[in-house]
Amino acid sequence: VELQFPKDKKQISGQVLFYRPSTNKLHVRLPIMVDCENVMDIFVRELQYGKWTVQVDWKADNTSYLNRFTIDIPLAIDEDVLTVL
Repeated sequence: VELQFPKDKKQISGQVLFYRPSTNKLHVRLPIMVDCENVMDIFVRELQYGKWTVQVDWKADNTSYLNRFTIDIPLAIDEDVLTVL
C-alpha cells in the first residue's frame, strides 16, 4: 500500500492501523514513516488476503487528521505494493 500525504505538510507523524473486521488477532499497527516526497510504502505480502480496513491517524503542522478506507488484498499479489490514491 502506498500512502501519499500532502506534499505541503511538514513533520508528519502518527500511525497506520490495518484492521481485519473478521479477526481482531490479525490487526497490525505501524508508525508513519514518510520519504522526502511524503510517501509511505507498506508491504502487504505478510497480511492475510481479504478485506481490511485501514485507519491512518496522523498529525502535521500541529493539526490532527484521521482517514479510513477499505482495501481488498488478493489471494495472489503480483506486486509488493498496492497504491492507494
